[in-house]
Amino acid sequence: LMMIPLNAISIPISRVGLGKDIWNVHPDDITDFLYVSFLFFFWDELLYLGVLPVTKISILLFYLKVFPGKNIRLGCWILIGLNVAYFIAFELVSIFQCTPIEGAWRAWDKEFPAKCNNINMQGWMAAILNIVLDVATLCLPLWELYKLSLSRKKKIQIMLMFSVGFFVTIVSIVRLQSLASYATTSNVTQDYVEIGYWSTIEVPVGILCACMPAIRSLFSLVFPKVFGTT
Repeated sequence: LMMIPLNAISIPISRVGLGKDIWNVHPDDITDFLYVSFLFFFWDELLYLGVLPVTKISILLFYLKVFPGKNIRLGCWILIGLNVAYFIAFELVSIFQCTPIEGAWRAWDKEFPAKCNNINMQGWMAAILNIVLDVATLCLPLWELYKLSLSRKKKIQIMLMFSVGFFVTIVSIVRLQSLASYATTSNVTQDYVEIGYWSTIEVPVGILCACMPAIRSLFSLVFPKVFGTT
């Protein structure tokens, strides 16, 4: 549900200039673009920072259902706690990134009295910690999976499932590089596109990763000879 408005937000922004070279945006549209884009980026950021930990928490809850081992269950609860802390901390930091709050989408107006955090540093910290939590979530069950007595075919299927998760981590790293480039840009209308692309890819692929066990069960019903029935 959080992913739908996250992806839909790009539509109204594109109508006022997102993706165009800033020098090709009509002067009458510049003010509209800056106001609308900063406002929607504010809500986009809140949704993005919310959906990432919620996706990882859903994966960790699945681990708790599947793995009975004491150590892995402890690891799951620790990571769930860290993801909850990530969610609360960065949602609050993002909401109150400017004083007054309205400054978050009016900071471009130098006549508007607002005092804001270092937004670039805030984005970097959120991205780096998200990557760390991604890697920890993906690596947590590897030892338990290694100990399982499975056929080679099932092990390959499980490896393919986890490779999707590592792809999400790679996307997060590429997005981090885009953030670094955007921090020094003077062409905000054009250069935000790359960040938008990677963010749009990262979230649904992460949700797909969380749904992989259920998807495999569906494929087992449709293609029992390929995926088996257990």
